[in-house]
Amino acid sequence: MTLLQIVELINYLVAIVTLPSLIIFFIYEQRRARRNEEQSIYQSLLDQYTHGEY
Repeated sequence: MTLLQIVELINYLVAIVTLPSLIIFFIYEQRRARRNEEQSIYQSLLDQYTHGEY
């Protein structure tokens, strides 16, 4: 195996592992951000309801 082939192999392995990991991480972060936003809205509505601010 030449140095070029070794570098290409490493490049492919990194691409195979990194790309799916990044996609999974992105989806996880989007869901977490959406959940935090929903909890914030719920808490705001609850505070308004309990303090009589309709």
